[in-house]
Amino acid sequence: MTDQSPDSPVLFDIVGSVAVIRLNRPKQLNVLDPAMGRGLVAAVDAAADLDAVRAVVLSGTGRSFCAGGDLSLFHGDLAGASESAADLIDLFHTALRGIALMPKPVIAAVHGPVAGGGFSLAVGCDLVVATEDATFLAAYTKLGTSPDVACHGRWHNLSGAGARSTFC
Repeated sequence: MTDQSPDSPVLFDIVGSVAVIRLNRPKQLNVLDPAMGRGLVAAVDAAADLDAVRAVVLSGTGRSFCAGGDLSLFHGDLAGASESAADLIDLFHTALRGIALMPKPVIAAVHGPVAGGGFSLAVGCDLVVATEDATFLAAYTKLGTSPDVACHGRWHNLSGAGARSTFC
């Protein structure tokens, strides 16, 4: 990953032998939108491809790790909301698949509200380290939706043989 600005929705740094991926939409509590989804996929792929990287830390800037998907995307175009949601879910699942297949340990460093897709993103990692202010909410039933793949008993089908299995 090159040419990232401080305003990029995902920041990627190498510190020693650790890849640090930071969700970077702090004003929106790091909710996932298409740009962040694409950035997250690229960062996960880059970390997996770099031989010098021995571990990955996933965190969020601002006061939240990730408060889920950006629901405001659907309010502006109700007619296209279903297609927009499917596209966002595909990006999210691609990132989760990359984490599941990562040949290196992935550590979620979480703080603040961790909800919906953010909850799934955290539990999709190998280890979650949480601050005292972290709060966890699956949130799917509050939205009237079914859980995504990382918070569902089908995680092993997505990630392939030998990958972790997460149940919420």
